[in-house]
Amino acid sequence: MSPLQTTDIDMPPLAGGAPRRLLVMLHGAGSSPGRIVTAAIAWQLKFRSARAVLLAAPHIGTESVAPASRRYWVDPGEYPVRAASVRHEADRLVERITALQHEDELGCPQTLVVGFSQGASVALELAFAPTQVAAVVVGFAARLYRIPVDGDQVPAMIHLVHGRLDSVVPVIHGETALRRLGRVNAAATLDILEEAGHSVNQDQLNVATQRVMQTVFAARRARGAQRLH
Repeated sequence: MSPLQTTDIDMPPLAGGAPRRLLVMLHGAGSSPGRIVTAAIAWQLKFRSARAVLLAAPHIGTESVAPASRRYWVDPGEYPVRAASVRHEADRLVERITALQHEDELGCPQTLVVGFSQGASVALELAFAPTQVAAVVVGFAARLYRIPVDGDQVPAMIHLVHGRLDSVVPVIHGETALRRLGRVNAAATLDILEEAGHSVNQDQLNVATQRVMQTVFAARRARGAQRLH
């Protein structure tokens, strides 16, 4: 099991050289960047020119709620979680991701955001932000807290992956997210793995990376571009 890590983890491209893509990863509630290093490596094996940055959530646990070493995107004392709190954290992430993009002279088209559980909910909200920072958003066990309204726009491609046996974030939340995204004509997919639970396993990673590779290569064919992935 990967250790808890309470600061951001920055992983350079496996291919070496300057990053050609930015992979931003958001861990789940009560977790940390250190817990998703293995998943980040799995993504980099498919996108070898990508710099992976595993961001640490801003809120820490308290003795009455959870150990202080665990991180949360929304104050762990807030229950139930409010949509406004998720939106606030997504707005803050825009600045963090934009700063990373400036470091590598990359932009929205070269950026991929992957979130897990509560991190996935923030990633989905990020896709609604007025300032778009990612071309593709992936959510494992995601819940979309926002109820979309007329005028909402989601330019990013959204890929949702959910375990049928997830007892922490039941699969109905994934299905609801897909329906809500459909209301604003967002391009989105949902893959439900029948034997999977809340923990992300290799099958889920395989499905998600395959979805994103198809999206990326389809976009390249449309542009007629030939670039290292």
